[in-house]
Amino acid sequence: MKKLKYIITSVLVAGLLIGCDAESPEQDSSAIGSTDRYPTPTFTFNGGELVANEGLETVYTWTVTLDKATDRAVEFNFEDAGGTATIDEDFIVTKASIAAYDTTGTLTLTVIADTTPEETETIKLKANSGTGLGTKYLVNPDTEYPTFEATIENYTSDQITAVFDWDTDLIFDGDPYSACSYVDIDVYVTQSPEFSWADVIVNYDAASSDCPEDFDINALEDGTYYFWSDLWTNVYASLWEPGYMPITTTISQTGVVSYTFEQTNAEAYARESGSGPNNLLMKVVINGGEWTATKN
Repeated sequence: MKKLKYIITSVLVAGLLIGCDAESPEQDSSAIGSTDRYPTPTFTFNGGELVANEGLETVYTWTVTLDKATDRAVEFNFEDAGGTATIDEDFIVTKASIAAYDTTGTLTLTVIADTTPEETETIKLKANSGTGLGTKYLVNPDTEYPTFEATIENYTSDQITAVFDWDTDLIFDGDPYSACSYVDIDVYVTQSPEFSWADVIVNYDAASSDCPEDFDINALEDGTYYFWSDLWTNVYASLWEPGYMPITTTISQTGVVSYTFEQTNAEAYARESGSGPNNLLMKVVINGGEWTATKN
């Protein structure tokens, strides 16, 4: 009877030991197994110059293809890989969405058109399976995702523009008034270094009632040109306190070069003047695709 008791006790102890061992985490680990059942995406770049001009909207596209369809929608996107260009400021990415039971989608990168002069920037991206957990667990975890690099060059323009501004304060009874509102200054162009009404070219773009006045330099042929100011009217001239109205001349080609010339008091019209002489503002030399501007 004692032997039977010992046998039953041994069986119970062995059972408990086996049961405890079966609950340990080490007994539950197993290999992941084959990934063949997961769809594997491939990315086909559809081409384009890898140097984009910031003045144009440049679009790059990739066709994303799954080797087998799934019963759920999947998405693919790009993540930053260290470029100097900023996503959503310099370029935007439109993720690829592949519908359930479909196998293709389009991943798009668009360089945003921007006419603000900047340094050359770089785009460096790496494709991924999107931010949603669903896609991450629906595609092959061994997928190799491509990288993409491109350069965004600074915006440049062929347009050359001259701007003449005299927005200074006119003082009356201690209060300031904008010269743009009460003074009309026109700008005329000649091809001789001495002003003569007979020599003024027939282009009065900068001889309007605007402030500032603008002039399209592209309208001029090759040659040497002189730009002169003319004080056309100065309303209430006798009331303004003594002072000066300097003209600021800016001539620029965006992304290429810009010059700014400001008159000294000795060169400027007086606030209280009712009229004035023709003052030389700048000299411009145009030769083919090149041009230079100098003050006076």
